[in-house]
Amino acid sequence: MTNRHFERITGSLKAINPLTKTQKTISFRFFSNDLSARKIRIFTEEPLLKNQIIELNFSYPLEMTIKGKIIWSNRFEIHRPIYSALQFPYRTEVEFQFTKEAELNLFIEFFKKFRPYINATI
Repeated sequence: MTNRHFERITGSLKAINPLTKTQKTISFRFFSNDLSARKIRIFTEEPLLKNQIIELNFSYPLEMTIKGKIIWSNRFEIHRPIYSALQFPYRTEVEFQFTKEAELNLFIEFFKKFRPYINATI
């Protein structure tokens, strides 16, 4: 069996606060093993609200923007600086919200970059 290296990827997301209607851009990070065909778990700079709709912007390995819905967002503390010196103190789970077939097809390409051994069908 081959060892697979889990990549660390940084992106940004756009979130609109449903109470104030203000838009904010927030940095996030994820590890490729936290990506599934329907969800992703990310580390964020700030907490997000459950059921909040966001736009995730990826630039690696493909440039892509996809909508998602926040499932949960909680404070996350790590006691060893194994991830990086950058602060991403919140762990957040996002469920993808595909609105167009083209988005879905691009996501399948994106997903296969991390899981080439899986026949991705969503």
